Amino acid sequence: MKEEDFPLATHIPMEVVMESDKLFLYGHISSMNPQATFIGKEGVKALAVFSAGHTYVSSSWYSHPNVSTWNYRAVHVSGNLSELSSEEFKSHLYRMQNSYEKGQEKPALEENLPDGLFEKFVKAIRGFKIEVVKMEGAWKLSQNRNEKDYQDII
Repeated sequence: MKEEDFPLATHIPMEVVMESDKLFLYGHISSMNPQATFIGKEGVKALAVFSAGHTYVSSSWYSHPNVSTWNYRAVHVSGNLSELSSEEFKSHLYRMQNSYEKGQEKPALEENLPDGLFEKFVKAIRGFKIEVVKMEGAWKLSQNRNEKDYQDII
């Protein structure tokens, strides 16, 4: 198999935005990222995966012989990929900065950066949005175990 035959994945923060009656995920990646080549192309579908709270569960914690397993929580969001307009892109970046820099003694906001640094940064990344078409949640949290095993796992 060739490298381009494999799926691509990038771990990035995403922002949930409601526009009229549609739900979108906004994000941005480096222009050098191979996934950036898909931004702005017609008909491209995207998948965003969010996971949290996952851990190994040893079968030694059960009151009876069994196999070990993995507990997890995840959400898969699928939709149509498109490029953010210049205005949407800058608004997205400002919201992300304000959200993640909140509470910092010296927040790294555009107005606090050296002249030209923010603009240089913006030229090196691509903004996109995913129009949410499908959302699927999955979780396995030992909910199938008896109360004693469940409490021992916790």
